Amino acid sequence: PPLQGEGRWLDTRTFIFSPTVALAPATSYTLSIAAGLSDQTGGQLREPYNWRFTTLTPQVYGSLPANGDRFAGPTQPITVVFNQSMELESLRAALSLRTADGTDLPGSLVITPNPVGLFRSDAPAGEEPYVSGFAVTFTPAAPLERDATYTLTVSDAARATNGAPLSRPYSATFQVAPLPSFVSSRPVNGTQLALTGDPIMLTFTAPLDWGALAENLTIEPETTAIYTSTNENQIYLYTDLAPETRYQVTIAPTARDPYGATLGEEVTFSFTTAPLDPLLYLAAGQRIAVYNSYTPVRVPLQTINVPRVNFAIYQLEQAELPAWISASQ
Repeated sequence: PPLQGEGRWLDTRTFIFSPTVALAPATSYTLSIAAGLSDQTGGQLREPYNWRFTTLTPQVYGSLPANGDRFAGPTQPITVVFNQSMELESLRAALSLRTADGTDLPGSLVITPNPVGLFRSDAPAGEEPYVSGFAVTFTPAAPLERDATYTLTVSDAARATNGAPLSRPYSATFQVAPLPSFVSSRPVNGTQLALTGDPIMLTFTAPLDWGALAENLTIEPETTAIYTSTNENQIYLYTDLAPETRYQVTIAPTARDPYGATLGEEVTFSFTTAPLDPLLYLAAGQRIAVYNSYTPVRVPLQTINVPRVNFAIYQLEQAELPAWISASQ
């Protein structure tokens, strides 16, 4: 189709055409240069030159929840992100959310006022995985069932605002987070030789409100500051544990997930840390020490978990010294 724009010569060989209006999506454009175009020497283009390109066709970048998500929220609106603006009425006919037995769920569909960004795990090689685009939000009429599986579908009946159809249908199957409960800990309950440098790992059936977990968590005896990291339904607690100490960890029944559901019962487990590894070294901080044989010898040592040390002093010939120094490096 015709395209409004302005042209200018960048140099004697390069001409630039700049459209003054946006290119229409999902549209094929043909550009032509007529025969007879003259250069500065009077030579003319013998044949017309044509080339063709097509702008992006409508497609779905992805959805939130994404395909394969295991912990979707029961009251979380479902967002679908497109690469261009779409016609809302066609989406109302094309978008559906179904239960595992194929039942369509009612709900409302609206255009999201601002672009929505997401990470595309299936982005083709060479394409940016982080994208932002036109989005619509579907809100089910009732909360989704916990631990249930749902499938979101957008058929090719969806149309862009210029009428172009969706290039291919989109489908995403996800699972709603189950009700929260405690699954396991590491160290496990009753561990006798827990390493003091390892974090305490807690696993639940679903992610909790990690920010609120601190007020529902007790470690006895009390430790210093606790630092955390999370991975979906797991949390890692990093703190200074003393050796040869029995610790008890308690999680209150009021610990909750982001949607307000609580554990409902107290969780308690205990473990005992291992003693520190035995360690012995010269207090001088060196591996070789020289002593005067004409005076009583006292060798200062620093030890950890070494109840007794037997040692002897030997005379060393000067010729042997280089080999001992080399061995101590």
